Amino acid sequence: MPQDIDFGLPFPLRLSPDLDLCTDVMAFFFVIDDQLDGPLGAAPERVARVCQGLIDIVHGTPPAPGADPCSVAFADLGRRSTDEAPARVGGAGLP
Repeated sequence: MPQDIDFGLPFPLRLSPDLDLCTDVMAFFFVIDDQLDGPLGAAPERVARVCQGLIDIVHGTPPAPGADPCSVAFADLGRRSTDEAPARVGGAGLP
C-alpha cells in the first residue's frame, strides 16, 4: 500500500461536499466521545440531558437561540445529511 494514501480513498466517487459532510460527522462524534470519556461521562444525569437535546434535534426540534455550539453543529449535520440526501443517494432521502 502506498505511503501517501489519499484520505478520500474510502469514498473515491464522492465530490467535495460529500467528503466534507463525512469528515464533519466523524469529527463531531470524536468530540462527543471525548466529552463522554471525561468528567461529563461520570455524571449520568448530565449525559442524559445532553443526549436528550441531541435526540430532540433528530426528531425535528431546532436548537434554541443561543444554544451550545455542539447542538448547533449537530443540527447542521442533520440538515446536511437529510436535506441534501436525495441528490447523493438517488432520491432516497429521509421522510
